[in-house]
Amino acid sequence: MVQMKVLLLANAVNAKMLSAIARSKDLEIFAEMPVRAILSFVYLRLVRNVVLFEQVMECTILVALVAWARCNDDGGMVHRMCWTTCAAVSVQEVVLFFWKLHSHVNYTWNIPAFFHGFENSFGILINCFHLSLLASSSAGSHSLDGEHGDNMRALLGIVIILRSFKLIMLFR
Repeated sequence: MVQMKVLLLANAVNAKMLSAIARSKDLEIFAEMPVRAILSFVYLRLVRNVVLFEQVMECTILVALVAWARCNDDGGMVHRMCWTTCAAVSVQEVVLFFWKLHSHVNYTWNIPAFFHGFENSFGILINCFHLSLLASSSAGSHSLDGEHGDNMRALLGIVIILRSFKLIMLFR
């Protein structure tokens, strides 16, 4: 025979409680059934959607980068659309990076620890290459066949490879 009890507490699980659970140094707390239920609920309702959004955005940016590399309309509409998509995603990633850095500094006051994380360091590397690609191509017609075409194609190839690695890490 199974007995089931339900305890209804309005607003008992809020952001402060989740933050306290996340900062807990006692790992045995995660073996408790209520804590595991809370974490699984949060993952299914919040985190999964964020990860799905990141995966879709990364696929979109990869499609735009490959279309930019493969299209031969020499500064036409496809190149401009791909450049605009890449620029919008890069600006969003830079804003998100600084928001994460600000949140990290507010909670821990340890800036070097923020840069020891692989995700943050890899994100900086991708953004540096991506923003330099966008800056290099913004002066002209967004074409890769101009005066510095070989350098632009190499930079675009590096960005595609780095973003592919990021997509693989998102799906693992």
